[in-house]
Amino acid sequence: MSGIAAIFRRDGASLEPSVVEAMTDAMAYRGPDGISHWHGHGAAIGFCALHTTRQCAQSRQPLQDEAGDLVLAFAGYLANRDDLLRDLEQSGHVRPGRSDAELVMSGWRRWGTDLPRRLEGEFAFVVWDARRRMAYAARDHQGLRPLLYRWDGQTLVIASDMAALLAGLADPPALNEGYLAEIMADEWWSLDETVWSGVKRLEQAYSLTLRDGDLRLEEYWRLPASDRIRYQREEDYVEHYRQLLNECVGHAARTHRPLACEVSGGLDSSAVFAVAHNLEQEGRLPAPALRGYTLTGEPGSAADEIAYVEAIEDHLGVSIARAPLVFPDLFWFAERARDDRDMPMYPNSAMSLELEERMAADGCRVALNGHGGDHWLDGSRRYYRELVRERDWRNLKSRYADDAADLGAYRAIRLLLRLGLGQFLPPALKRFARRVTGEMPPGETGRAHWLDEPSRREVMRRAERYLDTLDRNESVSFRQRKHRSGALAMALELRERQLARNGLSSRSPMLSRRFIEFSAATPEHIRLRGRTRKFVHRRAMTGLLPPGVIARVDKAEFSETYYRHIPALKQRYISAPHHQGAAEILKINAIPELFADYCVAAIDEKPLWPLWGVYVGEILTELDASLR
Repeated sequence: MSGIAAIFRRDGASLEPSVVEAMTDAMAYRGPDGISHWHGHGAAIGFCALHTTRQCAQSRQPLQDEAGDLVLAFAGYLANRDDLLRDLEQSGHVRPGRSDAELVMSGWRRWGTDLPRRLEGEFAFVVWDARRRMAYAARDHQGLRPLLYRWDGQTLVIASDMAALLAGLADPPALNEGYLAEIMADEWWSLDETVWSGVKRLEQAYSLTLRDGDLRLEEYWRLPASDRIRYQREEDYVEHYRQLLNECVGHAARTHRPLACEVSGGLDSSAVFAVAHNLEQEGRLPAPALRGYTLTGEPGSAADEIAYVEAIEDHLGVSIARAPLVFPDLFWFAERARDDRDMPMYPNSAMSLELEERMAADGCRVALNGHGGDHWLDGSRRYYRELVRERDWRNLKSRYADDAADLGAYRAIRLLLRLGLGQFLPPALKRFARRVTGEMPPGETGRAHWLDEPSRREVMRRAERYLDTLDRNESVSFRQRKHRSGALAMALELRERQLARNGLSSRSPMLSRRFIEFSAATPEHIRLRGRTRKFVHRRAMTGLLPPGVIARVDKAEFSETYYRHIPALKQRYISAPHHQGAAEILKINAIPELFADYCVAAIDEKPLWPLWGVYVGEILTELDASLR
């Protein structure tokens, strides 16, 4: 995506133009279509342009209004631009031009700080309102476009990239050891912290206002807790979902270049591609062409999905481009961290580098994906809790029968008793039952035995802080944890930056606001039936995807991207143990113990993420030292 850089002084003192220019230089890869700057009294905004639609190619950012009192930089796209345009035209607030950025500027004049509540899509934007002497910034509902900031009481610095933000500071900040502990524990609780102390991530669905020297954060949208969608007939859920997915894909597909789409052969990205292909066949795809791309794993390996991709090609009558998995060495990840001034992407993300380069070489600017499908379509056996609470005895009987047939009567009755009736037990009795069964309560922490005691306590403190923000209603908090996930926030930002480095803007129809709201408002039993996950999704894809893909129950497995690094990591930490940059927060003998666990653990229990976290901790510690 494009990049935003901004600086605002509390006292209105003049700013050196070179500072914001250094910020945009640090993320120049985000500006293949040009880099521009605006300077005012105590304010400066820079913009690195990546044009993804014809409208945005016709407007130059940062935008200014006619009087020069309002300046805006907008990165991303709007999914509800037609609704916004209609509302603004009716109120007479539309300025010339029809780019998303110009609609947002018109919306600011119309609604002011209420604007983000009316926006749908993937976006981050910054506004300088000189008449009010106010700086304002906001991110979309899921944080699909990055925005970082640092406020020291005098100067507010904002940027899309960490390297850009640090370029706007006089001195480098200290390493955030608490967040480092989260990385090495593989427990992601912080939604607003980053690897650097004092540098914050503007959280998803949040806005930031600086006025009269006061910085205020506001959550402008939260997943609705009371909205419910209930139908008598299963077919109505299927039809509602099918129509919704068509709309979400159609909105995300808007581009003036060929539209790229990841097609793994799994249920999610393949469905997005199939829906986009159907829209193209009907003449309703808002893009000149659709192109599919897939990764090719080693034949016969757990990463090999080519048989499913070939089935999709045959079913739709299309050709899907192939690209091999990429396996960068350890040094490459360290170099990436040094360039980005941030944690590097993970190996199972870096494996897509050649695929993305192929998309860009074919002239694409927008890449659709199926991210969010596993998050919001898998379903949960919490449907027992829902059905008992709603006294939906008909569906309760049917779901129990499904589970008894697929899982066995003994397990089904345990699920019914524990999840359906157990919710009415007193809290003390629930805690006793968990101790007896060894089950951890939702969100419980403390697994990272390899960290030293102070670091473990810090991770637990962060977990408690996060859990305190959740609703007391377990069904509501379950969905909130899906939406407000530290791990998801981190993964989305790393993935977005990787695509941006290849001149691409990612778009995620299955993480759109309407898609998430539908999932949160509908019952869990429409997604999980016995052993069949994504039930309503599979039903909705009938005819669009080949039967073999719809019936697929396995998933590709990319642990190979980590396994290849194990010998080098072992050499680094066992044979040459002087390479331990973050060892001060590890327990004595922690690394040998992790490698010992790796050797004996079952394949799905090997501590790959903690071992990688140790390496990332070392990279960041060395980066911190190099900046002093």
